[in-house]
Amino acid sequence: MSRIQENDWTKLRLAFEQNTLVLVIGPWFNRIAGQFVAEQLATHLHRELDAENRPETSTDLTTIAGLLVRDKGRATLEVAVDQFFQQTLPVSDMQGLLAQLPFKIIINASRDKQICNALDLHNVKYREELYHFKQPREFVYNASDSRTFVYHLFGAVNCRDDKAGQTNKTLGSLVMTGADQVEFVKQVVQTERKIPNSLLAELNDTKTYLFLGFNFDDWYLRLLLYGLGLSDSADAMPSWAVNAGSNELNFATTVFFSSRYKLNFLSLDEQTFIQDLHRRYTEMTTRTDTALNEGKTLKALVVYDSADEGVRAEFMRALAPLRNRYRLEVQELLPGDQVLDTLAEQARNSQFIFPLITANFLASDPLIELFYDKILPLDTPGKTIVSPVLGSPCQWKPLLRGPVLNAVLPNNLEPVSKWADPAEAWTDVAQEIEKRIKIHFLS
Repeated sequence: MSRIQENDWTKLRLAFEQNTLVLVIGPWFNRIAGQFVAEQLATHLHRELDAENRPETSTDLTTIAGLLVRDKGRATLEVAVDQFFQQTLPVSDMQGLLAQLPFKIIINASRDKQICNALDLHNVKYREELYHFKQPREFVYNASDSRTFVYHLFGAVNCRDDKAGQTNKTLGSLVMTGADQVEFVKQVVQTERKIPNSLLAELNDTKTYLFLGFNFDDWYLRLLLYGLGLSDSADAMPSWAVNAGSNELNFATTVFFSSRYKLNFLSLDEQTFIQDLHRRYTEMTTRTDTALNEGKTLKALVVYDSADEGVRAEFMRALAPLRNRYRLEVQELLPGDQVLDTLAEQARNSQFIFPLITANFLASDPLIELFYDKILPLDTPGKTIVSPVLGSPCQWKPLLRGPVLNAVLPNNLEPVSKWADPAEAWTDVAQEIEKRIKIHFLS
């Protein structure tokens, strides 16, 4: 049976574990009765054209939408689109499998909201927002929100307002015609109406992207990926795609995306890929539950400056449920210990090392030396996980670079003391540590 290569799965698995996998769904993913939703919508719009102006083929959505706007105006197009989406569109098996996977962010670049319907079907809590290329739509992305965040990049027919709890008509946001595509790309890569900064800050080099439903020979994707924050930085994480085109990708296309955006194209069809991805993730979590029942003792080490005893005490309170549930033993220093030598020895015997990063930590030359020489070299997935915890504001970025950036806590990289509710921050930290325990040591 065709399946994901082990090397690819290892990296995808780590992205799941680190909560850094972003799902991007394109216009050529959702099907109903074997036909793409985009093609069905094009056929629906095709009937609105006068006979003398109606082309013979009806499946090119961009062309049909452009003709309808030219002949009858944008309002006619929007009414026809609204009528199409008033029907109940069934959720496919593939959408259902994706909805059951733990994506923190889903970028929806199709015109339909089938992924939201799938999330509803599987009782997954989510927040949705949209990009409106004609009218700036500001919002604040909250990385500490436990819900899945769905961002409708090509607009949406209806979008639920998170504050009011109402569903509003947002037809004007849809990218439908060729002219819309040009304007969309122009705005999304410029500063006037770009994607809100709070979301762009989250779509950074630490994220791994999974693209489904795109034909990468389409011209606009070269700029779209730039607008989403993908880069060729040496520290950028690799991303994956299953091309939706019917023909084999142009060699020049694969070279461009692999060199410019570290994008790896998987030689699997989407159905096979999604089924195997879901199967592997399910097996991984099942093994975790089995290992949890059997019980394993894990050792942890908290490395901190003595002036931050208060921060350490708060962290230990947050760890208390995990210490009982997972036999997580936090190693302590005893009176008379040679501090640095003991810490170095304990670090070698720890599955988790938690440096508490504060201004006091950064000002301690012995701790910095210990961090670089003894702690960072131990960071090995499945053996020892170094997870720096940002306790208070400080110049921590020069200290933490490379892969360890993906392990920094809290998830939104906001120091605990800067949160409106520090207790919520410690909860975020504990939840992320629990995920790492399950993935790395109980699977």
